[in-house]
Amino acid sequence: MYIAPPVLIRLPSGGFPQAILAGVRTPNTIDKLRNACQSVGQHINIDVTEQSSELILVPKRIVVQTEDVSELQEIAAQLAIDFIEIPSSWSLLHFSASLEDYLINCQWSNEPELNWKSKTFDENILRFIFSPSSIEDNSGKRKPDLRLSQYKSPYQNTKIYYLWQEERCTQVERDWGRYAVIKAAKIQVLIYDKHRFIMAVPVGAKLPQLLERALTLCSGYAPMFIEELPLQQRAINSSISKEKVVVTNLNVTGFNLFRDVPPQIAEMTAVKLEQTMLIKSLDIKF
Repeated sequence: MYIAPPVLIRLPSGGFPQAILAGVRTPNTIDKLRNACQSVGQHINIDVTEQSSELILVPKRIVVQTEDVSELQEIAAQLAIDFIEIPSSWSLLHFSASLEDYLINCQWSNEPELNWKSKTFDENILRFIFSPSSIEDNSGKRKPDLRLSQYKSPYQNTKIYYLWQEERCTQVERDWGRYAVIKAAKIQVLIYDKHRFIMAVPVGAKLPQLLERALTLCSGYAPMFIEELPLQQRAINSSISKEKVVVTNLNVTGFNLFRDVPPQIAEMTAVKLEQTMLIKSLDIKF
């Protein structure tokens, strides 16, 4: 673990160039930034905003808006810090693997199942639940061909995850494993408001780390948690009408909201996870 140096990171927003301050900061960081902005031009705007009230450990969002990218470069130079002109949201998104990439690189084997306490991911409620180990569940229905199991170590408080396909298995990261099962079940879980540029992601289908960081760096705001979404009953995207849509059922609660996500980034995130976005109108005020 190390402290990242301060840096100005450009946001992928339209209009005037904007950049957020990321990395380590001291009690006088904001004053130094204000002075640098004033010396470059009186027209430059700096906005300091608190994160959501429940995120007390997340630092304030500090954003600088200029009329030209060169002014952001000059501000960074005066502060002796780096300026990243290509938005990091784009860079992280392109660098991140896709679900297909991830699964191709998994090493499958015929190992016996662990005898540790386990739960199975239920794609219909997006939660891990206790379930029998037989090939049939309590209702007599055959279990899906692809399942994600969570095992708790009896020796230490750690959990590991295995993806199972018939008798073969591979150890996976939890978040990628969940999207593998969700894809196999043909369930769409990502919601996007194309007018407010908000992406809603169920807590039970948390994004893989790099994709989550990419969406966070679209605005500089940490994702906001909301228990339920004020959604219309019908999805605008009719191409998914024949598939199960978990987020419109009452079974799923808890969403993380990402702000100021451009349509191209939202679409590319969905493509990486082999999802089709649900286009909805969200009546949400931040």
